[in-house]
Amino acid sequence: MRISTNMIFEQGSAAMSRNTSDLLATQAQLSSGKRVTTPSDDPMASAQAVAVSQQKDMNTQYATNRSSATTALQLEDQTFGSIVNSLQHIMSQVVAAGNPSLNDNDRSTIATDLQSSFQQLLSLANTTDANGQYLFSGFMGGSAAYVATPTGASYAGDTGIRNVQVSAGRQIPINDIGSNIFEGIQPATASTLISGSLSNTGTATYTPVSTTDVTNAAAQHQFSISFAVDSTTTPPTTNYTVKDLTDTAAPDVTGVYTSGQPIAFGGKSVTFSGDPATGDTYTVQPPGKASTNVFDNLQQLINTLKTPIGVQGPAGSANLSNALTTFNQMFSNTYDNVTTVRTTVGSRMNELSTLNDIGSSNDLAYTSQLQDLLDVDIISATSQFAQLQASLQASQQTFIQTQKLSLFALL
Repeated sequence: MRISTNMIFEQGSAAMSRNTSDLLATQAQLSSGKRVTTPSDDPMASAQAVAVSQQKDMNTQYATNRSSATTALQLEDQTFGSIVNSLQHIMSQVVAAGNPSLNDNDRSTIATDLQSSFQQLLSLANTTDANGQYLFSGFMGGSAAYVATPTGASYAGDTGIRNVQVSAGRQIPINDIGSNIFEGIQPATASTLISGSLSNTGTATYTPVSTTDVTNAAAQHQFSISFAVDSTTTPPTTNYTVKDLTDTAAPDVTGVYTSGQPIAFGGKSVTFSGDPATGDTYTVQPPGKASTNVFDNLQQLINTLKTPIGVQGPAGSANLSNALTTFNQMFSNTYDNVTTVRTTVGSRMNELSTLNDIGSSNDLAYTSQLQDLLDVDIISATSQFAQLQASLQASQQTFIQTQKLSLFALL
């Protein structure tokens, strides 16, 4: 094989170039802290890093979504707190209005106070977020959830639920429907309602209905209770008749009325006190059959308290007492419903907190994966840099010595 001087120079130069290139590449890794700066450095690691980076970016976006969802739910929870306070005040005023020492003017003053509570409750139902979107109007965020009417207020939104993607497999509702809040009840816990006819002329008053047997087939039926006084007996006897208005074929429940003694029917019982008159009637019905609109019920309460009863005598006082008992049960059912819905808001906030913890752990894992794929091993790279330095110096020294092998040096 013929070895020329030109070949010796070319190979020496090539060796120094390779060593210099490798040395500079290692130096770049050490200065940047990255082992892979271009896809050609490690195609497999680069491809994996792209996939991990996408997952990390998605995880970051989910975290942003969770932050927005938490803000929305916190505002809703604060609003629920104010709604609960307003309902508590309304129920306390119902109790206060039942004080027998009050006159018509006193009750009218309470009605004026309740009118302010009505406006406050309506304002809370139409709460908006930082973007001016109504919280409780469904997808119709640009429109008020409730609009005042002569009888109270009616729902003007829709049934849309705004969901936010907070993780790869979970969407969380960030709103609740106004009609479910202000017109809903919890069937499992809501109280059965009893109401009396305003034309009753007796002095009988009732207590809230008690459920004695939830398994009774007629537990969810509607009933009417009527009284009749038999004046042919001495003393006169008052009889009651309970009719099942849902199952009209069911036999009536009848008996002799005794003040303070419960009347049992359809897995329920109710106690009357006082003296009912002939023709006095009362209706017992499941809570969902009566009005559940808190605004309509509140307006009706206000109208009731503004109506003078001083000239009606004992019958008027009895009818007012019965009406207040019914209103108290209605608002109690609404209060129970609102607090239950509020509990679901708290549950969603707790879930977001848990997902935040998981998201933070995932972010650390993704960061660690990217470091393993892309970051340089400082110890290894430093050792390699020293080795490449030595190799470059050796190639340079070798090239210098090789130059002396030329025959021209002997001339």
